[in-house]
Amino acid sequence: MTEVAASNAWVGVALRKTGPKSGEEERPLTDTEIAKLLLGPASPHMLGLMYIGALTGARLDAIVDLKVQDTANRVILFQARKTETHARYVQIHPLRGTRHRQALRGQGSRG
Repeated sequence: MTEVAASNAWVGVALRKTGPKSGEEERPLTDTEIAKLLLGPASPHMLGLMYIGALTGARLDAIVDLKVQDTANRVILFQARKTETHARYVQIHPLRGTRHRQALRGQGSRG
């Protein structure tokens, strides 16, 4: 049996928009912060995600949608996102190709 609510409980509910705290602006990570992220404790999946993001500049949603077959021929194929009209290819460094495929399989390593 399927039950249906008499009214929408979410009508009029909105999330507050949050931004940087007063005096804080969006900024790139420092080398020290990047080292802490990449060398700190992380699951193989998270490590792979961070490496792909760092090496390609891709956004999180584009990375998590990748498939192993998107890494053929020494390139990564990222599907179009948001305002993009076309998919884009990002070249994989020859020594990093295996690492990218390992990352997509959740077998990332730190070396």
